[in-house]
Amino acid sequence: MNIAICEDLSADANLLQRYIKQYFAQIHADCEIYKYNTGAGFLAEFSKGRFQIVFMDIYMDGQNADGMETARKIHEIDDACKIIFTTTSREFGVDSHEVDAVHYIVKSVTFESVKTALGRCRDIIAEEMRFITVTSNRSDVRILLKDILYIETLERKTLIHTINNTITSSLMLINIEKQLDSTFFLRCHKCYVVNMDSISCIQNDGFLMKNGDTVMIRKRDANAIKSRYTQYYFEKTRGDDL
Repeated sequence: MNIAICEDLSADANLLQRYIKQYFAQIHADCEIYKYNTGAGFLAEFSKGRFQIVFMDIYMDGQNADGMETARKIHEIDDACKIIFTTTSREFGVDSHEVDAVHYIVKSVTFESVKTALGRCRDIIAEEMRFITVTSNRSDVRILLKDILYIETLERKTLIHTINNTITSSLMLINIEKQLDSTFFLRCHKCYVVNMDSISCIQNDGFLMKNGDTVMIRKRDANAIKSRYTQYYFEKTRGDDL
């Protein structure tokens, strides 16, 4: 695992490095740590897939080195990269959700705070590797749960809409639903199951998905379905340290 530390204070960067090494020694895993003292310097070497986790100080000196702006660019280039903010202020707590920050550490940094942040990242990464298996064109196809936007039944076939394409299967929706995690997936209509992480907003009679599609909500349970999503969104975004 490659981890970057973007921190302009060398003492804070060295402390983070020591705690990260201590954590990975405890779990008997390897990691490579790279340190940068400006956001611009980090972005010059950043590319998709290069780092799995970045510890980002929000306040840094230097032109184009603002941590929040750097985080936005990270998210644009590689939204799989996990961002952990470190800062002396809680001021940017709400903004951190804009870039899907995993954790928010208020200095002074302790080993326990780093351990909690890295543990959360590892849990999310493990969750993102989960998949379902469906039959499509007489072949078994594995689909990562995180890639699924929504699933629908149409003319006796099941269409699995993902971030890359749409996969058609003869499996019934109810059988595919058994492979899904109800923590993240919601049956919102007899013909639809949605990935709640892929919802952009609630509309009057449906969910607007992040790809622009609209998924219908069952009328008789509309309030309960909308409430379920609202509760999930709140629990996901509130953050333990904000």
